[in-house]
Amino acid sequence: MMRGPLVACILAVCCAGVAPASGASKKGVGKSATHARAQANHFRTIPYTGDIVVVQAMVGRMLEIEFGKAETSIEFAMGDREAWYVKTVGNVMFIKPKAAVADTNLRVITNRRKYWFDLVMTDRLGGLPYHLDFKYPPEPVGAPISTPEALAGEGKLAIDQQLSSALRAAIAKTVTGSAGSGTLNGNYDFIGPDELLPTAAYDNGEMTYIEFAPNNPMPVVFAVDEDGKESRVNFHVERDVLIVHRTARRLVFRRDQVAACLINGNFRTSGASATYTSSQAVQRKVKGEPDVP
Repeated sequence: MMRGPLVACILAVCCAGVAPASGASKKGVGKSATHARAQANHFRTIPYTGDIVVVQAMVGRMLEIEFGKAETSIEFAMGDREAWYVKTVGNVMFIKPKAAVADTNLRVITNRRKYWFDLVMTDRLGGLPYHLDFKYPPEPVGAPISTPEALAGEGKLAIDQQLSSALRAAIAKTVTGSAGSGTLNGNYDFIGPDELLPTAAYDNGEMTYIEFAPNNPMPVVFAVDEDGKESRVNFHVERDVLIVHRTARRLVFRRDQVAACLINGNFRTSGASATYTSSQAVQRKVKGEPDVP
């Protein structure tokens, strides 16, 4: 079916100015209500649909557009590039018009999604957006995230590896001195939703260190065998670092109804023993951690 000359569902991001609270008998209450509405108008979250997003802009005011956490590679094109200042930092784009007449369109392509924007000039400050981000639809979850077909598909991300102080401390604290423990492997890819994306993933040949952003709840971790069967793994947490007591070709993260897959690009079947000690008769155990069958 042909679409009309205009996209059927255009999301108008900017609305009318903020009106003061009607009938407010107390000055403090009126100011508080007005401020709350101003915040709602200036800071917007809209659903991602792939349709055109209409954004109002004003000379002297900057707009911040925040994309998904994993969208760190941003390419863009504009109908009138000379009329706009544009800068990208990580998953954020900053734009500001140079002139009062600068209406144009904006195309953004990231490593995960594509966006269309109509940039429309206005002289009204009320309702002008300062920050815009998106609510994304849930991605497919479940066991297929770890199948060879899923791993061969699009959407595989290289993790932006950062050896933070917390990660260094976790590695130093758990190194056993066994062969390979001094060499770190950071060749990891990720498939899944942004909310499970780690900030770093390494292994030293016997343990896997996975760091998540602060305040991001830790997922439950499963190892995946060659037949695609998942099994629980022993792990413990040091600050924001989840330490899995083994290495694996594929690890699956699950939290509530969301799942993701971490892929070890340098996995070798030969390496540390199954008990991660110098003897098969000795089981390595972290104090206070329950056994996993």
